[in-house]
Amino acid sequence: MTIKLSRRNVSALGITRISLATTALTFGLMACQPNPKNDNDKQLAELSAKLDKLDHKLDALAGQARAPAQAAPKRPTPGQLYNVALAPTDAYRGGAKAKVTVVLASEFACPYCSQLALEVDKLLGAFPDEDLKVVAKDFVVHPDVATLPAHAVCAANRQGKYGEFEQALWKGAWGDKRLNREALSQKGLDTIASELGLDLARFHKDMEGDCPAQVAKSHREMAMLGVNGTPAVYINGSYYAGARSFEALKAAVEAERSKVDEQLAKGVALDGYYESLIAKGKKTI
Repeated sequence: MTIKLSRRNVSALGITRISLATTALTFGLMACQPNPKNDNDKQLAELSAKLDKLDHKLDALAGQARAPAQAAPKRPTPGQLYNVALAPTDAYRGGAKAKVTVVLASEFACPYCSQLALEVDKLLGAFPDEDLKVVAKDFVVHPDVATLPAHAVCAANRQGKYGEFEQALWKGAWGDKRLNREALSQKGLDTIASELGLDLARFHKDMEGDCPAQVAKSHREMAMLGVNGTPAVYINGSYYAGARSFEALKAAVEAERSKVDEQLAKGVALDGYYESLIAKGKKTI
């Protein structure tokens, strides 16, 4: 059987393609994610070209199997408690033992992470150390750009300069709101390390030694919890899907702090509270 496509049908196909592209862009603005394996735009373009060459006949496509649609990635459930375990080597700002622990999965090549970093700075300034701890978990989405800075921050943390290095790196990479790749290069990282007075020999040794394994481990662990894009936020183990503004984050931290205060009033010790809490959480999605 021969099926013909009218110009109206072809136009409708074009509209569908535009709608698909618009939808993809809308969702893409929500987080930095790896490139998908299936290139639907390319497949549609090839299909349109074939239809045009064959006078809009679908005969040539009758025996061809369509590629299966890529399943949507599973995501963490908002408000669900997860076992977001911490390691002694994890970099953090705030108190070593705090009522509320915020875990951020991010990378330095992600514009949304850079925006969130500004809000987190405000958040840390709004709470005393005994109330808030912000832990950084590496989740590299753009390996060609973000891998080296992840290793560098790990190395800086081993010399007690995590906070200073992280802030200098965000400023250098995103100071003018556009990604400055030079700031994320080895030369740029060395410049920051020198300005902060780090031991460069040790800095390089750590970047090439244990830090790559630590960064990879962090990525695997966060992926197990459903992270597939950056940034991802967990507050005392619960996945946070609200607005990333200072005001919204502050309200979420205050609400969690109130819960902890209730437990402390009942005699629960703050020491080990976080570990006991997340032990009840899901280990995977």
